[in-house]
Amino acid sequence: MAIPASPPAEIPERFVFALSGGVDSVCLLDWLVMAGRRPVVAHFNHRWAKREDTDARFCAKLASDLGLPFALAAAPPTLPRTEECARAARYRFLLSVARRRHLGVIVIAHNADDQAETLLLRLLRGAGTRGLAAMRTESEMGGTRIVRPWLAASRAEILARARTRGLTWREDPFNRDTRLLRSRVRHRLMPLLRRQFAPDIVTRLGRTAAILADEDRWLDQAALQALARCRDRSQPARLVKPALDALPPPILRRVLLLWFAEHRIPDIGFAEVESAIGLLESGKPAKINLPGARFLRRREKRLFIE
Repeated sequence: MAIPASPPAEIPERFVFALSGGVDSVCLLDWLVMAGRRPVVAHFNHRWAKREDTDARFCAKLASDLGLPFALAAAPPTLPRTEECARAARYRFLLSVARRRHLGVIVIAHNADDQAETLLLRLLRGAGTRGLAAMRTESEMGGTRIVRPWLAASRAEILARARTRGLTWREDPFNRDTRLLRSRVRHRLMPLLRRQFAPDIVTRLGRTAAILADEDRWLDQAALQALARCRDRSQPARLVKPALDALPPPILRRVLLLWFAEHRIPDIGFAEVESAIGLLESGKPAKINLPGARFLRRREKRLFIE
């Protein structure tokens, strides 16, 4: 693991940069600016504590000192205080900044330790291959590319660079709040794994995530081809039951996930996919409920959504 010598070609001169004020994002911003990049700096205030107003001022000053444009937003008071809701709100904000500024790339300072923690969190939640592939160096969200150039760099390497550069940053106390699941993984589970099982656990988990990401991409391509074969030729929005029956379970699950995404069915998880598979069995009910007040029906050996 190491910090790359220069930014990848996927990062243009202008993009949106997610600045939290922590050492990872401050150090990455410094690295990018030194390489001649001129991002729009974006900070999201979660409003979980009063100190976050100070974080916002710190980020605004840093952007100003670097001569960079700055965008700020704060979570609404009604936003539930959960890690999932905070993450979703933060990404909505970053995407909105990218759209307003007509920028196609968002850069985020996730690192190898974050990747290892994410894999463990998803394993604990019962994820499949896609979830265990964790974060990608490059992904897509809402038509915008998300780039994580330091996903293979360790937190220790980033901290060493920040100190060498004489950078200042903000320490987020929530990173040590073990009431939060990620903090428990970071400060309890990861040290245990390092001490008693593998000192290089971050490297090992990063390697596992990379392997699973490659396999996930291959499975997605196979599922796309299978989905094309399963469509009703006269009504392509419908799927043909005999063709679905012939698919192996891993591809069948992905075909259904892709099909649900095509129909913009929200919040699809394991339970909904398994219920849809059950709909293919003879003697089972020919209709199930889906999220978003939609229904999946089986009629005349066809599956369709209402």
